[in-house]
Amino acid sequence: MTDPAPLRADDLRVLAFGLTQHSAIEDSVYFEPLEQVAQDIERIATVSRSVGLLNEEFTLTRLQQELTRNNYPGLHLATHRRFGIDAEKNFLVTDERKTKAGQTAQNKKLTMNQLHQIIRNLPAENVLELLTLTACETAVGNDRAALGIAGLSV
Repeated sequence: MTDPAPLRADDLRVLAFGLTQHSAIEDSVYFEPLEQVAQDIERIATVSRSVGLLNEEFTLTRLQQELTRNNYPGLHLATHRRFGIDAEKNFLVTDERKTKAGQTAQNKKLTMNQLHQIIRNLPAENVLELLTLTACETAVGNDRAALGIAGLSV
């Protein structure tokens, strides 16, 4: 569906976001800390002109700003996720938090539809060539979960 071409390591510039902290979505969905994410993001940030952002820097607004203002051929998102059959319920977890009266702060979701819109609305000169989603169970849950990820990528 695309015309694949080898990526040259010295030309690759990656925007990497990571979430290492305990996270909560809704009232009963909790995610344990992701201990290895900090090391992954730090390694990516050592690649020429790449940027690594962790935890409180991982917000929907910051993601949109970075991708719009700068040309990053690579996007790496290392966070908690939930994928399933219903595309509307598939999401990644950001560190942006919302608080309801009398409740603990909860992390915000980055839905696949939101991510798709962000990527589609990039300036024409900002071409995303490599998308990496990393989580403990990125394509686990059912036989169709990986197809949703592939569709987003295309």
